[in-house]
Amino acid sequence: MKPSEKRTRDAIQRSGAVLLAVGIASSICVYLGHGWFHRQFLPSFGIDPALGDSIGGFFIIIVAFLGQRLVSLAIFDDIDFGLLRAAQQLETDNQVMQ
Repeated sequence: MKPSEKRTRDAIQRSGAVLLAVGIASSICVYLGHGWFHRQFLPSFGIDPALGDSIGGFFIIIVAFLGQRLVSLAIFDDIDFGLLRAAQQLETDNQVMQ
Protein backbone atom coordinates (compact mmCIF):
# COMPACT_ATOMS: atom_id res chain seq x y z
CA MET A 1 0.00 0.00 0.00
CA LYS A 2 1.33 3.43 -0.94
CA PRO A 3 1.80 5.98 1.86
CA SER A 4 -0.73 8.30 0.19
CA GLU A 5 -3.32 5.50 0.12
CA LYS A 6 -2.73 4.83 3.81
CA ARG A 7 -3.15 8.52 4.66
CA THR A 8 -6.34 8.67 2.61
CA ARG A 9 -7.70 5.60 4.37
CA ASP A 10 -6.73 7.05 7.75
CA ALA A 11 -8.45 10.35 6.95
CA ILE A 12 -11.63 8.55 5.93
CA GLN A 13 -11.54 6.44 9.09
CA ARG A 14 -11.00 9.51 11.29
CA SER A 15 -13.83 11.47 9.70
CA GLY A 16 -16.07 8.40 9.84
CA ALA A 17 -15.38 7.90 13.54
CA VAL A 18 -16.23 11.53 14.27
CA LEU A 19 -19.37 11.30 12.12
CA LEU A 20 -20.48 8.16 13.96
CA ALA A 21 -19.91 9.70 17.40
CA VAL A 22 -21.81 12.87 16.52
CA GLY A 23 -24.57 10.93 14.76
CA ILE A 24 -25.17 8.70 17.77
CA ALA A 25 -25.18 11.67 20.16
CA SER A 26 -27.56 13.60 17.89
CA SER A 27 -29.91 10.64 17.60
CA ILE A 28 -30.04 10.22 21.37
CA CYS A 29 -30.78 13.94 21.85
CA VAL A 30 -33.56 13.88 19.24
CA TYR A 31 -35.06 10.75 20.79
CA LEU A 32 -35.04 12.19 24.30
CA GLY A 33 -36.27 15.66 23.30
CA HIS A 34 -38.90 14.71 20.71
CA GLY A 35 -41.89 14.53 23.02
CA TRP A 36 -41.08 17.76 24.85
CA PHE A 37 -40.40 19.55 21.57
CA HIS A 38 -43.80 18.61 20.09
CA ARG A 39 -45.94 18.72 23.26
CA GLN A 40 -44.56 21.80 25.00
CA PHE A 41 -42.10 23.85 22.98
CA LEU A 42 -43.95 24.18 19.65
CA PRO A 43 -47.41 24.87 21.15
CA SER A 44 -46.02 27.47 23.55
CA PHE A 45 -44.84 29.52 20.56
CA GLY A 46 -47.78 28.63 18.30
CA ILE A 47 -45.51 26.95 15.76
CA ASP A 48 -47.02 24.46 13.30
CA PRO A 49 -45.52 20.95 13.70
CA ALA A 50 -44.29 20.86 10.08
CA LEU A 51 -42.51 24.21 10.49
CA GLY A 52 -41.20 23.05 13.87
CA ASP A 53 -39.75 19.93 12.26
CA SER A 54 -38.05 22.08 9.63
CA ILE A 55 -36.60 24.41 12.25
CA GLY A 56 -35.57 21.43 14.37
CA GLY A 57 -33.89 19.77 11.38
CA PHE A 58 -31.97 22.94 10.62
CA PHE A 59 -30.92 23.23 14.27
CA ILE A 60 -29.77 19.59 14.34
CA ILE A 61 -27.66 20.09 11.20
CA ILE A 62 -25.97 23.17 12.67
CA VAL A 63 -25.34 21.48 16.02
CA ALA A 64 -24.04 18.32 14.31
CA PHE A 65 -21.63 20.40 12.22
CA LEU A 66 -20.34 22.15 15.33
CA GLY A 67 -20.30 18.84 17.20
CA GLN A 68 -18.08 17.28 14.55
CA ARG A 69 -15.62 20.12 14.90
CA LEU A 70 -15.61 19.86 18.70
CA VAL A 71 -15.17 16.08 18.70
CA SER A 72 -12.39 16.39 16.14
CA LEU A 73 -10.74 19.07 18.25
CA ALA A 74 -10.99 16.85 21.34
CA ILE A 75 -9.63 13.74 19.64
CA PHE A 76 -7.21 15.04 17.01
CA ASP A 77 -6.32 18.50 18.38
CA ASP A 78 -7.64 20.21 15.25
CA ILE A 79 -11.03 20.78 13.65
CA ASP A 80 -10.21 18.96 10.42
CA PHE A 81 -10.01 15.35 11.68
CA GLY A 82 -6.22 15.43 11.97
CA LEU A 83 -5.77 16.37 8.32
CA LEU A 84 -3.62 19.39 9.15
CA ARG A 85 -1.16 17.16 10.97
CA ALA A 86 -1.22 14.69 8.05
CA ALA A 87 -0.54 17.52 5.57
CA GLN A 88 2.38 18.71 7.67
CA GLN A 89 3.73 15.16 7.73
CA LEU A 90 3.45 15.00 3.93
CA GLU A 91 5.42 18.22 3.62
CA THR A 92 8.10 16.88 5.95
CA ASP A 93 8.28 13.60 4.01
CA ASN A 94 8.51 15.53 0.75
CA GLN A 95 11.39 17.64 2.03
CA VAL A 96 13.24 14.54 3.23
CA MET A 97 12.82 12.87 -0.17
CA GLN A 98 14.26 15.86 -2.03
